[in-house]
Amino acid sequence: MDCCSRGNNRLVRLTALSGSGGEFRLNNPVPQGVDIIGTGPDTTFSGTITGGNVEVNIFRPDGGSRFTKSGTSTLTLDGTNTYVARTFIDGGALRVTNSSSLGATGSAGNGTFVRNNGSLEITNSTTLGEVLFLNGDGFNGDGALRSVSGTNTISSDVQVGWSYTGTGTQVAAADARIGVEAGSTLAITGAVTGSNAVEKVGGGLLRFSAAGGNSNSGATTVSGGTLALASAAGNAIAGTALTLNSGGTLLLEGANQINDSAALTLAGGIFDTGSGFNETLGTLTLTSNSSITLGAAIHNLQFGASNLLAWTPAATLTIYGWTGILETSGTAGRIYFGSDSTALTAGQLANITFSGYGGQAMLLPDGELVPMAVPEARSILAALLLLGAVFWRERSRLRSLLASLLAVPADEPGR
Repeated sequence: MDCCSRGNNRLVRLTALSGSGGEFRLNNPVPQGVDIIGTGPDTTFSGTITGGNVEVNIFRPDGGSRFTKSGTSTLTLDGTNTYVARTFIDGGALRVTNSSSLGATGSAGNGTFVRNNGSLEITNSTTLGEVLFLNGDGFNGDGALRSVSGTNTISSDVQVGWSYTGTGTQVAAADARIGVEAGSTLAITGAVTGSNAVEKVGGGLLRFSAAGGNSNSGATTVSGGTLALASAAGNAIAGTALTLNSGGTLLLEGANQINDSAALTLAGGIFDTGSGFNETLGTLTLTSNSSITLGAAIHNLQFGASNLLAWTPAATLTIYGWTGILETSGTAGRIYFGSDSTALTAGQLANITFSGYGGQAMLLPDGELVPMAVPEARSILAALLLLGAVFWRERSRLRSLLASLLAVPADEPGR
């Protein structure tokens, strides 16, 4: 261990914290701040951090009992810590490997606050009960909260955007990124709250699965990997704006996960109804080649009328998983716009194609989106119907003619 807390100093600054054992103690009862200014190599501390006090003014980053990570390095806390204090991550990354890495949990008074270019990183299939407050894109833009490896869980609430306007250092609320690296999974089973926007980055899977849903009213963007929605009740996405960028997938793992008024922008991403879950959203805007994948079960995906919105003319929306007969209602997953055939313009319909079916799309009188028969197929169908009608009308005459052609002539005399 490089250093330990000294006496009743209100603030201790260290250039690094490392070691395979020992105790690092925050003062108690005199509140003390400890700032690890990591500007050198990444370090790991496997000893125990103890002491500290619960702070009443929880959002003030430069007052009261606190443990702060700043600088540009990564500090890994690998021990079983018991400190009772807030944790601030102002720069670089603070990496945790077990459920006790951040000390006492369960309340905002000893929660973790991320801002500027800092990141809280989770590894080793850890379940973390820490209350989290997130600002910013995180270290190197990889997320203010980042799941590096393993299947990890945040079981407490996560607030997107936090601020402080009192004495001392001021903090403005900011949008935040949550990153999950490829091959890793992060489940947030606590509520996602706040009013700032949240963006999912990284190639892994992030799951919103709060039992009672989330209350975050900011916009949600998926720019990489998968955001799975699995709240048992309430909306996993409570805001009114949802964007799926290229490389991002939104996956439904339950029905009615999204605010019914949420406007969806497909900007290169994928909307996947999973095994086939009902969902209602607001309007749809298409800005880049994107897709909707329908599950195998019978279900409805309902959008609001979107005919007044501008779609990018060169963009294509491809529908996968639709089953049925051309120009009739689908037999499994069904997509609706508004409640009648005017909910999309002819130009918007020309942007839509159904995988495995030729031609463009059309809206039925009730607003259901279905594939349209290609002109050649329509001509062939019309010809067959006409031929069938002629055959039915002339069936008696055709039967007599056929009988006469098949009749065997009688033998002539003398032969």
